[in-house]
Amino acid sequence: MDNPPDIRPSETTPPATEPVGPSRPADENVSPALNASAERPALRGVPALANLLPQTPDSERVIATLDSEMSRLEQAVTRSGWTSWASTAALGAIAWIFISLLDGVATFPWSRFAVLVTLLSFVQEFVYALDYVLRPRRGIGLLVGTQLRVMRSRETLPFARRQYLFYFVRGSLLAAASYLLLPDLVGGWWWLLFIVYLLVVVTMCISVVLSMIDRPIPKHEDSQAGELFGHGLILYTAWLSLSALLETWQDGDFAALKAAFLVIAAIHVLRGLAEPRYEIPALEQLQDVRRRLGFGRITPLQAVLQAEAALFGHFAVFFLADSMTALGSATDLAQAQSKNFIERVDMFERQVKMLASLGDIGKDDIMMRESVARENLRLFRVYLRALQGFGQARERLTNELEHFKKRTQNDASVPMVEQHRHACDHISGRALVDLLRTVPRLIDSVQSLEELAAKHKTPLAPNLRSSLAGR
Repeated sequence: MDNPPDIRPSETTPPATEPVGPSRPADENVSPALNASAERPALRGVPALANLLPQTPDSERVIATLDSEMSRLEQAVTRSGWTSWASTAALGAIAWIFISLLDGVATFPWSRFAVLVTLLSFVQEFVYALDYVLRPRRGIGLLVGTQLRVMRSRETLPFARRQYLFYFVRGSLLAAASYLLLPDLVGGWWWLLFIVYLLVVVTMCISVVLSMIDRPIPKHEDSQAGELFGHGLILYTAWLSLSALLETWQDGDFAALKAAFLVIAAIHVLRGLAEPRYEIPALEQLQDVRRRLGFGRITPLQAVLQAEAALFGHFAVFFLADSMTALGSATDLAQAQSKNFIERVDMFERQVKMLASLGDIGKDDIMMRESVARENLRLFRVYLRALQGFGQARERLTNELEHFKKRTQNDASVPMVEQHRHACDHISGRALVDLLRTVPRLIDSVQSLEELAAKHKTPLAPNLRSSLAGR
């Protein structure tokens, strides 16, 4: 795993041992990426993939490991504190205190209360943004150790829709509050807040739509320190609003402030409830894997692959296999076209030399060699098209690889993909060098043929050698 073997296109090296696959048909509920080693033809042409997959595991050990992982996930959910019972109790306590607070005040300043809740929400947003940037490890889906591979959106994002809904409602309320409550306090600054939270609403709508599209998504997410600048402006606007509010402070505003703090606490609890608890869907997946393994519906190898996908994510190579195969095929095609061109040039060169050694040659002999030269020119153009196809296939693989490389961690399949690309570059580059060394010989042979044609008063087409020289 630390030093994966070299990966080369299928026709340049002996075929690699096919990855160990399940001996029975793949289960219909299994993700295609999990059964890719046995079901997807594209991956069969990727050597060294078997080193990423576990050997045939023992069923009892797999079951014991599944039990251990399920127990660990259950403990993680319990330790987090964001259980439905604890959160419900916290919301009930906050509501009780809030009602008691209202009961002790003769006239409650609802307008000042709404303004204070809005300003404290801005402060709360800055604290959340600071926590997100300073958090040492983050990502999408379940995080286990430092393994950050690739998830499928259908396996992860649907569990985040509650969070999208929470931020949609929160952004809508803060945008409305910025429009209705802040113009009298901060003047034109309210436009900044209104636009920011309007963008939040639009972003949440887009996120919901994207959660319905099945696509590979890297688990790793880079923290955007630039977000703190925007939240800093919002915090500054909140300070300006609070300063203006303090200038007209009234006796009942202190009760409004206490009630606003209670609402902020309730929002924090609701935010915790809305955050995706990826341990729960992962726990359900492991339970389903254990059940189907015990019932004999899947093999131990399939169980290991599905369990690893639930915990760590999929290997990037499962999503890059088609691009890798396309690059290997393009490399093989370019190499074959280059070899064919070189062989035909060698033959043409020998034929011209043979004609030069003969004393009496006819017009048909010269015209026949001219047609061979034109065929060589056609083969050269065919190679150029194959080389263009290689460049397109390489660019496609490179773009996809960089996408996964930047946003994954400790994915052992990424170095294999890079080695495959380097091997294709080496083979294609070597074929190109050999071909470029052959082109001058072809031009010299055509020049010799033109001299023979002039000597025997059989002129060739005037554009033949210029076409070769211009390429």
